[in-house]
Amino acid sequence: MPTDRSRAVSPVVATILLVALVILLASILTTGLMFLDTDFEMPSFASDTESDTGSGLIYALDDSPEKSSVRHRAEFPIPPGSSLDGDSLNSVEIEYLNGSVALAQDERSDIKRIGIDNDGDGKIDTDVYSDVEDPSNGGVDVREGGDLLRIELGGNYNLDGGDRVIVVYDAVTNPGGGVYPAAVRLNDYHDLTRLGTIHIEA
Repeated sequence: MPTDRSRAVSPVVATILLVALVILLASILTTGLMFLDTDFEMPSFASDTESDTGSGLIYALDDSPEKSSVRHRAEFPIPPGSSLDGDSLNSVEIEYLNGSVALAQDERSDIKRIGIDNDGDGKIDTDVYSDVEDPSNGGVDVREGGDLLRIELGGNYNLDGGDRVIVVYDAVTNPGGGVYPAAVRLNDYHDLTRLGTIHIEA
């Protein structure tokens, strides 16, 4: 007796379509969560390259031109075998090199997150906020007319090659649209200064 093969195939097709739909929805949800994360914990927004030039270095939560009170995130990967590998975290300097970005903060409360990403997933695994020195003793200091943010720490946390130091801070005024040079250095190792850029929407 002839059989209707379409009836036998349709449950299989329905199952495949259901699985595809679930995967698609999961992907959309994950992407949405990435962009809603105000603490910049996910994604890392970091370049996978360890090159010291030509990559994003500082990221703005809101990259609207000339926007004030913006949250920025800076990153510094620890080069394996360098002077920082095995050293304690004593200071962080974040510098906007062309003077177009205005830093207003000089209080510890404007440093929202500071810590170490130990496994490369873009999230802070070791929180070092409690190790930031008192602002009244120079723990958080804005210098160079608002171009440079310096954070002093107690040195109670060690760095390993492959770690990534992450700092999230508020009270920044974006420049006009464009790509601007920036620098991040740790522990006053000027020879290990990481150069990069910050992108502001044109």
